[in-house]
Amino acid sequence: MDDFEKKIRLVNEIKLVLATINKLRGTEFRILKPAQFLCIREALIRDTLAVLPTGYGKSLIFETLPYFRNSSILVISPLNSIIEEQLVRYGDKAVHLNSDIVRCLKTGVLSENCQADIEKLKSCNFSYILGHPEQFIDKAVFGLFKSEKWQSKISHIVVDEAHCVVQWGHGFREKFTELVKLRSMFPNAKILALTATATTKMQNEIRKQLGMKSALTVQSSMDRPNIKLTLVKRPAGCGGKNTVQQSYDFIYQPLIDELRADKSRFDRTIVYSKINWCGYGYEEVVRPLKNGDKEDNIEKCVAQFHSPCTSEMKSKVLSDMASPGSHLKLLFATEAFSMGTDSPNVRRVIHAGVPKTLEIYIQEIGRAGRDGKSSTAILYYNKSDISQAVPGMTDGMRDYCNSKTCRRAYLCEHFGCEFSEMIFKHECCDLCEMECTCNQCSETNTEIPSEMEQTDSTIDVPLSATDVGLKGSILATVIDYFESENDCLNMPNAAIYTGLTKELANLISENYQAYISGTIILKQYPKIGPEIAENISIIVQSIVLNNSNY
Repeated sequence: MDDFEKKIRLVNEIKLVLATINKLRGTEFRILKPAQFLCIREALIRDTLAVLPTGYGKSLIFETLPYFRNSSILVISPLNSIIEEQLVRYGDKAVHLNSDIVRCLKTGVLSENCQADIEKLKSCNFSYILGHPEQFIDKAVFGLFKSEKWQSKISHIVVDEAHCVVQWGHGFREKFTELVKLRSMFPNAKILALTATATTKMQNEIRKQLGMKSALTVQSSMDRPNIKLTLVKRPAGCGGKNTVQQSYDFIYQPLIDELRADKSRFDRTIVYSKINWCGYGYEEVVRPLKNGDKEDNIEKCVAQFHSPCTSEMKSKVLSDMASPGSHLKLLFATEAFSMGTDSPNVRRVIHAGVPKTLEIYIQEIGRAGRDGKSSTAILYYNKSDISQAVPGMTDGMRDYCNSKTCRRAYLCEHFGCEFSEMIFKHECCDLCEMECTCNQCSETNTEIPSEMEQTDSTIDVPLSATDVGLKGSILATVIDYFESENDCLNMPNAAIYTGLTKELANLISENYQAYISGTIILKQYPKIGPEIAENISIIVQSIVLNNSNY
């Protein structure tokens, strides 16, 4: 069987697997993104490291694996919130290898809560075995895994949020450094490690720590062009005229006022802060009004998520955030609500203070815009937040806050991925917005480039060319053309990636005299490419010419 035949066979297998998942979960997966397909193809034959952006769909990659060979996989996750979401997703095909089960395996005494799961574990009747490193790296669990059934059944060892192997494994959760023992326990299993944030140096460390053999790295840019990056200086909380509370009120009060003014139009927002200021923010929202009255239903709109919250509270928040139709609008959270949490319609992520590392920052802003729609990440900071006296604050984070050039470009350079300049600078970051010259950001229309006088493509534009009807025809035709190009990508919100947006179409129609040459269009908007630039110029020329003849 040649490579082409193998690829076609795998494509057909994946279609069947996705159809099965859709039937079980009520989802509508029809096609995989390119890196998802590549990860699955490689993971079936070798160790694989996937470095893919937040919201890309990393969990779907390993969800498919048991279906190909009727196998079972181990999934190691760092946080309970991730495991709880996966348990809901996989249903009775999954088991949480929690501390109760491990205790029963050690003592041989079966509790009512664990008995059914342990019997199924001994019979190897789960497709997904979920847990933390602390549960997997245990003698009693290894004793279970030594059975012939498990040795033949386990096809993959999946390490989700694999950057934790490096960041958490030394001095914090040391069992992360012992995950290589699972490779010894299952020598024939493939390792699949997944993360959204790993520099080249960290990738090498992950492969080394996990004992990955001849691993292929599948990497896609961590850049999320639908998230605008903004930094805002907040008042100092000490050494000046403001208190720490006033420094946080500077951030919180406008949000609270906006929420109270119109709950239905308030964009779903996550505010990340230190744990004590999560509680403060929550209490400020639910506090009775000055007249003593309590605002109707305000408590349904706000929640907090951090380590002291009960399991029931966390589960409720996870469920509400995963549901686009829930009442929850404003969530105050710590880092505990970040990795792996699925909240599709978060429009704003706000940091009240500065994360210690760029890796944490990327994970947290990655909660925004997971449905592909335009979203915003706002980081409030002051000099105290990034001073040398702050324990654990990295130079990379300090430099990001102090950067005077494009923030998106800085992040891409840090993580070693390709940077593509955005067509509309005001959609990129607060620094690029100041340089944007589009109609929205400038009082005057785009100036007609001087190159227009030198092009052979110019035509005489009749006086009637400024007619509203002509601009309308150009706008409608260009939008139709953009939609056809975007449909070719077969992915949601493709315009974010191609740059072929309605806003660009509007600029073309409003300033069509400047855009009758493909060369001029390409020079102003290089991201769209020469072929599309030339097609736009042909559309403009033909409509103007037809209008002139008419």
